[in-house]
Amino acid sequence: MRQFAIEFFNAESPEPGYLLAEKPPPRDYPPSEGVLWLPSMRWRSVRGLLGRSGVAYDLSGGGTLATLYVVRRRVAGLPNLPPSRPGLTTAGCSVSAWQSDELLYVLVVRGGPKRYQRYLNLPRGPVT
Repeated sequence: MRQFAIEFFNAESPEPGYLLAEKPPPRDYPPSEGVLWLPSMRWRSVRGLLGRSGVAYDLSGGGTLATLYVVRRRVAGLPNLPPSRPGLTTAGCSVSAWQSDELLYVLVVRGGPKRYQRYLNLPRGPVT
């Protein structure tokens, strides 16, 4: 699944989509609270990711460096928050997947684990 997500990400030539402030995304496909919401965040519809339709959130302006895909699908064994390290790093991209309710979230970032971590909205303080 992670490898397919990277291939999907690399093959896309997406339209710019809508800024969240201009047009709200479909309520059925909200972005995950596990990723940072950036002022330049845009959303667009996608088709064909793991055989599903959903929404893609492009997390960086000026050339897509990271995309959060949201589709309706259950996958056994996934966490309910994004992992602090990507599940796979290959082909110049890092990717992870998690789920919440009936939604599958897949984050693909162009770059290595350090760049991937910049897009996460996870606690950064010491764990007690």
